[in-house]
Amino acid sequence: GRWSFGARAFSGSVTDETMLDNDPTISSQYMPAQLGLMQGAQSSVAWHGDKFGFNTSVGAAFESDTLLGALSGGLLDMGNGNTIYVDSEFSFSPADDVTFKLRSTFARTTTNATGQFILGMSELNSNAFAFGVDAGNFSFSVSSPLAVTDGYLQYPYAEYEIVNNGDNEYELNIVDTHIENLSLRPDNREVRFSGAYRHNFGEFTDGAIGFIYRVHPNNTDEFGNESIFMMKMTHRLGI
Repeated sequence: GRWSFGARAFSGSVTDETMLDNDPTISSQYMPAQLGLMQGAQSSVAWHGDKFGFNTSVGAAFESDTLLGALSGGLLDMGNGNTIYVDSEFSFSPADDVTFKLRSTFARTTTNATGQFILGMSELNSNAFAFGVDAGNFSFSVSSPLAVTDGYLQYPYAEYEIVNNGDNEYELNIVDTHIENLSLRPDNREVRFSGAYRHNFGEFTDGAIGFIYRVHPNNTDEFGNESIFMMKMTHRLGI
């Protein structure tokens, strides 16, 4: 009936990819670096009525040589990442050509820090949110991509002072030593505005324009905001 159930398993590489990979001039000369591997499984349940629907998934992902897609090793090795997540999407259609969508993701990651300078890591909580509307040929969304909201790593801290012992001889004295907690929560959270308009010019031709405006891209204000404008035209041969 209106219910659907599913399950899937996945396995693949975690790579260092950017939007520039879509440029054929660059992608022909650039091979994304492999940061690690990921395997996991997921189960889902969905229900869709005439106006209301939802889709919820629960899954687990296991990273090798990465933690939330970040590469680390040697003295600063953060270990492997094991993540359990819940992803839900709700939709509401008050009219035939209007649909509102709300999506949220909550995740918890554990790791086994093995670096000499990283003594341990707490559980990392992360989430992502998105709200969008599709109205005819228009679509618009506001989202906050995945980011860590709570968690820290521990490292040894030592404070020294230089002491003059006379005769122009100096030595280092330890003033303080303790284990320091470094928060992994970013100071700024990215907010992304996206919009698009699609138009059918004929039986075999259609096009679209779109924009993306990123506030605090990649969860930092160090480089300012980012604006992206896109145009697309597609023509299929009617053979």
